[in-house]
Amino acid sequence: IFGAMVSQRLEIKEGFDWLGEDNGQVDKITFDVDLVFSTDHWILNELYTKHIKPYFAELSTSVLSFSIKKLEERYLTMAAWGKARRDWERDSYGRAAIESNEEGNRLDPLDVLIDAARDSLVSLGDTDKHLSEAWIHILSTSVAPIVRRLSIHGLDARHDKSADEKLRLFL
Repeated sequence: IFGAMVSQRLEIKEGFDWLGEDNGQVDKITFDVDLVFSTDHWILNELYTKHIKPYFAELSTSVLSFSIKKLEERYLTMAAWGKARRDWERDSYGRAAIESNEEGNRLDPLDVLIDAARDSLVSLGDTDKHLSEAWIHILSTSVAPIVRRLSIHGLDARHDKSADEKLRLFL
């Protein structure tokens, strides 16, 4: 159910060239695209907080895997349309912090997906240290900036590691 609720559709909108010139680019994309979720934030958040998060002991690995896959697919789609780069994407730019902060976030369905990835990574850090380290390493190599930020958050949340150990894992 969660998977169906975070499904997205590509929305193509008429765009324009800010500079008013084509700079000789024949294949320049002159319209705007967005990925739109099929449900709103409130309903998705209710499902997540009441019916998924309480069962993280059994679900954290599956939720993390699924959420990261969706975030990376989202990035790759936007990158294919020229709307994201390895050093910038709208999703990461629009999210001030990975930590839960209702006041600072847009309250978009994307926030629930990011929260699910973050919470499941933190849960893994509490229950399976080796799997947590493996996930942190995998996420740190992602092309999607938001996923790399999740890796840093997951590493920071590991209270069993000293600052030096965290730095060695990060580097």
